[in-house]
Amino acid sequence: MTALTPPAVEPALLVESLTVGYDGDVVVSGISFSVQRGEVVALVGESGSGKSTTAHAILGLLPPDARVAARAVRVDGDELSPDDDERMRAFRGVRLAYVPQDPGTSLDPVRRVRDQVAEVLRVHGIGTRADRRDRVDDALRAAGIDDVEGIGRRFPHELSGGLQQRVLIAQALVGDPGVLIADEPTSALDVTVQKAVLDALAAATRERGVAVLLITHDLAMAAERADRVLVLRDGSIVEDGEATRVLTRPEHAYTRELVAATPAAIPVVASRQARAPRRHRGVGGRERRAPLEVFPRSRRPRRDGGR
Repeated sequence: MTALTPPAVEPALLVESLTVGYDGDVVVSGISFSVQRGEVVALVGESGSGKSTTAHAILGLLPPDARVAARAVRVDGDELSPDDDERMRAFRGVRLAYVPQDPGTSLDPVRRVRDQVAEVLRVHGIGTRADRRDRVDDALRAAGIDDVEGIGRRFPHELSGGLQQRVLIAQALVGDPGVLIADEPTSALDVTVQKAVLDALAAATRERGVAVLLITHDLAMAAERADRVLVLRDGSIVEDGEATRVLTRPEHAYTRELVAATPAAIPVVASRQARAPRRHRGVGGRERRAPLEVFPRSRRPRRDGGR
């Protein structure tokens, strides 16, 4: 009897041959990658490498003068059309969510927190008013906010930077997306608050099995939080691999330069290796390593903002 081959699992996010340009200037050059459910993939590179442009292209948030081409951009097998505003609005918030860099410019200063988090539910016609209230409370708690009543009544300027960032995470989670793109989500926060916010994001996405694309210039963050690392240079992916391998045995010269310039990443990698499960015997007695415990399964941009 011939064994049946299990069907291939469709990635939560699939990007094939994505190219972005402005007036003949190519910013992102034919990149391809995927992110599975429950996986965290870090897109790493220097400022100007094309990281944020990639994120905004997937989300359909690039300015009108951007020229975007791709063989495919899919969420759970469904094709996205970054140049089709109506279709992208149907996806954003409920299938594909976004945590931007700066809550100071992303949150509406004259609307209360609860109303802003609930906006995606109202726009998509999800639930009754009571249902939406419950979902907002759940999203705020998932983002690490315990006082949902008190925080929900406040305006953004009444909150600390860390709490504002948690509100952005709640906004991203409330629609129950399958894919979440986090663009430098803690770059404006101090180190202690960064960890707390990232821990909340990790726990929330792990619980929901969300696929996460983490945009960062911080190799130490990628070492600690990602399953896989994509290294972007001048709009092209020059290295793609499991996070510990990329950071301990980089193959590309540019990756080696980044690692050498980020000594803080080394102890993080060492700690992960120490926590990794020992090798054990697999099928047929072959030795293999169990999956590494890593990141818990968990306005329109300026034209020059992500290049």
